Amino acid sequence: LKNEICNLDETRFSKSNRGIFRMFIDRAFSVKGFGTVVTGTVSSGSAHIGDKLQLLPNLQDVKIRGLQSHDENVEKIIIGNRAAINLQSFDRINIKRGHQLSTKDFFSLTEVIIVKFQTLVKSKSKIKNNQRIRFHMGTQEVIGRIFLLDTNTKIAIIKFEKVIVVSFKDRF
Repeated sequence: LKNEICNLDETRFSKSNRGIFRMFIDRAFSVKGFGTVVTGTVSSGSAHIGDKLQLLPNLQDVKIRGLQSHDENVEKIIIGNRAAINLQSFDRINIKRGHQLSTKDFFSLTEVIIVKFQTLVKSKSKIKNNQRIRFHMGTQEVIGRIFLLDTNTKIAIIKFEKVIVVSFKDRF
């Protein structure tokens, strides 16, 4: 059974894997002699040492200098891996929780999205038109206003107070 589990195709179980690399950053810090290191869980694709990525929402190009997964140096990280990535950049990097690393020029920034949502069955309060909401996606957290378009199908427009990075079928 263990061998069968190890031989399963990991992409078969993820509907969000589009082949592009994506990782939400949950921590960022500097290590003397190494530079900037970010950690997170790879939510799509794979990356190798030497790959060029884009830091979002900064739109800054970075290069992978080193990779670790579970305290071991590795050459490649794939979807589902917990990873620490040592970044190389020619400019000073300003990174915080909520930023993302992705394949270069794949994602764009936005302040407005259209969503289809469900409210929790046990929820006592109803969502009202033009209500301020706290929006969570990946490690991003942004305040926005929700504008209900159709209360029966739960379709709405959300306008954020600052830019975020989202993609079609992202869970929030």
